[in-house]
Amino acid sequence: MSSKSSANEKLIKLIENSGYIYRNQKTDIIIRDIILNVLNRIGKSYSKALIYQICSLYGLSQNELLSNYELFENSLKRVVGKTGYPIVLRIKKELLKYLILNKYEISTKDILDPSFNVPQIIDKLSESYNYDLISENLNNNKRNHMILLSNNDDKHIEKIITSLVQLSKNISDIKRVVIVLHDHFDKKKYFRSVPDIDIYYLHDIISSPSNSSSSSSTSTDKFFKLDNDSNNNNNIDLINFQQFDNTNFQVFCFIDIQILQQFNNYKILQILEEKFEKLYNLNKITQICCIYDVSNFYTKEYEIKLLRDFINHHDVIIVDEPLLMYQKFDIRDDILK
Repeated sequence: MSSKSSANEKLIKLIENSGYIYRNQKTDIIIRDIILNVLNRIGKSYSKALIYQICSLYGLSQNELLSNYELFENSLKRVVGKTGYPIVLRIKKELLKYLILNKYEISTKDILDPSFNVPQIIDKLSESYNYDLISENLNNNKRNHMILLSNNDDKHIEKIITSLVQLSKNISDIKRVVIVLHDHFDKKKYFRSVPDIDIYYLHDIISSPSNSSSSSSTSTDKFFKLDNDSNNNNNIDLINFQQFDNTNFQVFCFIDIQILQQFNNYKILQILEEKFEKLYNLNKITQICCIYDVSNFYTKEYEIKLLRDFINHHDVIIVDEPLLMYQKFDIRDDILK
C-alpha cells in the first residue's frame, strides 16, 4: 500500500508541475468549517487557544492546519492526548451527517462501522465532489480532450464513459471510435449498449505486415492512414481527418503504457495525441477521452518526460486512485475572470 501511495504522490506531483490545478477546493472548505464548528461548540476561547497552540508548535497557518485533516488529528493528539478523542468522534458524526443530508453515496454498513474513520469519510466526500465536477465539465463543455490515468479501477472508468455516451445519445449523427492498445480491453464492459461504434486495435494495425503493402485495403482505412514505409513513424498519418468533416464525434483511446515498450518507440502514441489535438479544433462537438493504464507506474520507474509529454496534450486530467480532477491552468483565463 505504501509503494502505491508513494507512486501516486509522484503522479500527482508530475501533474501539478505540468501546469494543472486541482479543481476540488470545496472539500477542504467543508472540512475546515466542520472542524471549526466542532471546536467552537466546546467554547470559542478554547477553540482559539487550541488552534493557536498547535499552529505555534508546528509552524502552521490556521488554513494549513484545518484544511488537512490528518495533520490536524495527529497534531491534536500530540497536544491534548486522549482528551482529543471526543473531538474526533464529533467531527466524524458531523461529516457523516453532511454526507447523508446532501444525499451523497454512503452505505448503512459504513455509517454503522466503528472502524470507518474520518479520513475514509473525507475520501467519500472528495470522490462525490470530484464526480460532480467531472459531470459538470461533461455537461457544460461540448468539446473535451481529457485523459484518465487509470490504475485498473474499472468503476471510475465505466462510470465516466457511461456518462459521456449517455450525454451523446441525444446528439444526431455522432460518430464513435475506440482505439485500443491494451491486452485486457473488454468491449461489453464499457460499450455493451452503444450502437454504431468502430473499434480499432492499434497493436494489430502497427504490427500487421500488410500495412506496408500499397495494395492493402481494410476497414481500418476509415480511421487510419498508414504511410507505405511503416517503419518510418514520422510519415505515419494515424487519423483520416476527412471522415470527421462536419461530424460530431467521440473518441475513446485505451492505452497500456507498458505495451508501448514492446514497440521500443513511443512515437506512435505521440503522433496519435498530436492528431487528437488537431481533431479537437475541427467541430463544435468534439469529445476525446484517453484512458491510460499506469498501474505499472507503481512498480517500475517510467521515463517521466514521456509521460509528461502525453499528459500535456489534454485539457482535463482525471486520476482514479483516489478520484481527482485537474484542469490546465491558463493565466489568461484567470485574468479575465
